[in-house]
Amino acid sequence: STLEDGTVQKNLPDGGVQRYNPEIGATTFTTPEGGDYITRENPDGSIVVTDPTGMVTESDPVTGSTVVTFADGSVQSTERLEDGSLATTLPTGGLLVTAPDGSQTVVTAEGGTTQTEVTELEDGSQLVVATKGDGTEKATQVADDGSMVASWTVEGNLADDGAVEAGDAPEGADFADGEAPEAPPMPKGLQSDPETGQTTVLLSTGEAVGHTLGEDGVLTLQSTATGPPPGGAEGEPAEGEPAEGEPTEATPRLAVINPAVGEVITEGELTLVESTFTESGGMSMEIAPPPGEPDAEPVEVAISADGTQQAITSPTGDVATATTSDTGVLIAMGEGPMQATLENLAPGDEQPLVAEDGTTVVAAPGDNGEMVFLDADGNPAVKDDGTNYTAADMAAMVVDFDGEE
Repeated sequence: STLEDGTVQKNLPDGGVQRYNPEIGATTFTTPEGGDYITRENPDGSIVVTDPTGMVTESDPVTGSTVVTFADGSVQSTERLEDGSLATTLPTGGLLVTAPDGSQTVVTAEGGTTQTEVTELEDGSQLVVATKGDGTEKATQVADDGSMVASWTVEGNLADDGAVEAGDAPEGADFADGEAPEAPPMPKGLQSDPETGQTTVLLSTGEAVGHTLGEDGVLTLQSTATGPPPGGAEGEPAEGEPAEGEPTEATPRLAVINPAVGEVITEGELTLVESTFTESGGMSMEIAPPPGEPDAEPVEVAISADGTQQAITSPTGDVATATTSDTGVLIAMGEGPMQATLENLAPGDEQPLVAEDGTTVVAAPGDNGEMVFLDADGNPAVKDDGTNYTAADMAAMVVDFDGEE
C-alpha cells in the first residue's frame, strides 16, 4: 500500500513491516519485536545500514570497502587491496589482512604479529601454519573426514635435538646451586579422529594424554605416567631404587568414567581409585595406599547423594565425617586424628572446635607448645564440673566459610 506521504508500505506475514521512502531513497524494516533496520543508498552508490542497536555499516560495492561504526563510537574498516586481499582495521587498533587463499596476517596495536598460511595438500587435506613474532609456530592439518593433527614449536626454547630446554627460573623461585629449573609442560602435538572420538595431546615432557568418548557415554582418559621421583633423602630409597610397591619405570595411567556406574583409575596393573554410585545416589570410593605401603588397607570414602556428607576411613581404621552446610563444614573425628590436627597448629593459630558435650571452643597453642582451649570471651573454657577442656574432650573441627570463627 502507498501512504499519503508517498511511502510504500508492505505488511509481512510474520508481523514485520517494510516501508520505502522514495524521496530520500531509504527502506525501513521493522521487526515483529519493534526493532528498525534502515537502509539507504548514497549518490555514489554506497549502501548505509543502521540496525536497532545504533550500529552503522557503510559499504561501497565498487571499491569493496566497508566501514562499521559501533554504538559506542568505535570504528572498524575493511578495504580490498590490489592483490585481492582484505585489510581490516579493528576497533582495538590492530590490523587483519586476509589473502584470497585464506592466509592471514594479524598485527596487534602493540606491534605483535601472527602470520597464518593455508596450503591445500595433494591428499585433499588442508595445512594451516600460524607463526607468531616470537617464533612460536602451530601447524594444523585437517583431512576431509574431519580428523586433525596439530603440532607446536617454540623458537629459542628448543635444544639442537628438538627437546625443550629449561627456561629461566621464575622470579622469587629458590633452586639449589647448579640445579636447572624445569620448563613447564607445553603442548607439542595434537591428533583428533572424529570417527573414533579419540583425541591425543603430546606434551613437551614427552607425556601423551588422550581421551575417547564412546557412543555409550563412557569416557576413557589415558596418559603416560612419568617415572618414579629420585630418592636418596633420609628414610627414602637410594637414587634409582624405587620404594616398595612403586613402579620401576614409566607406566600408563588409565581412567574409565561410566556415567551410569562410576570411575576406575589404574596405573599399570595397580588400581589407584575405584568409585561406584550407591543405590541412594551417593558415591563409594576406594583409594590405594601410597607407594611403599603395598600391604596397607585402602582409604575408603563415602559421599552422600547431595554431597553434603563425606565419611573417610583411613588405612588404620580411623573415621572422619565432614558435614557441609551453608555456613561451613563440621568435621567429626576420633581422638587420634584430632590429636594429629591439634599438633599441626602453630603458635598464634586459632582453630574452632566442638567438644563432645556440644560446647564450641577455640584451640590456641601457646609459645611453650601447650594447647589452650578458649571460650567465646577468650578465657580458658571450663566444663560443667569445673575442670578445663583437654584434647580428649574434642569431637569435631569447625571450618567457617565467613572466617568469623
